[in-house]
Amino acid sequence: NSSASIIHGFYAINSSNLSFDSNGVYNSGNNGFVVFNTNYSNLTNNFDNNTTSYSFLVSFSQHVNLTQNNVTFSQFYAMSGEHSSNLTFLSNYVSNTNVDGISLYVTSDSAIENNTIISSGYNGVDIQSAGSNNTIAYNDISLSSTHPSGRGGIHVYYSGTTLVSLNDVHDNYKAGIYFDN
Repeated sequence: NSSASIIHGFYAINSSNLSFDSNGVYNSGNNGFVVFNTNYSNLTNNFDNNTTSYSFLVSFSQHVNLTQNNVTFSQFYAMSGEHSSNLTFLSNYVSNTNVDGISLYVTSDSAIENNTIISSGYNGVDIQSAGSNNTIAYNDISLSSTHPSGRGGIHVYYSGTTLVSLNDVHDNYKAGIYFDN
């Protein structure tokens, strides 16, 4: 399935046990895939190309897995978890995003693992004001922080316990890993 959209490509609200598998969104005027107040769901093997806002946004949700998705040319955030818990970003490919490759904001007990993130304007991975027990591991992050406000390949800001381990962070324009608490 593919969608060219003015507002959202796919939008799930107040739901549970959903699966988005092998779908595509391109040239969306707003968000590609949105999961809002939705639990125990999976987004697998989807693609988003040239979205104006968020390519993948998970907000006020729990136990959501984003696996083997592909984002190219996101004009805002490629993948973001906000006000959520128990999110997993696993084996995704993100390239050419204007803001962050993968971000967590006020989110806990989540993992960002085994992703490839190339050419993010601000940060490859950004965790801000997050709770505890977040993990960033086994990612390949390069060519990030081209924007003056960017901090580095991985940026952790005012967050609780965050494990950063075994990442390949290289060829970024600013710091490889930047902690700011």
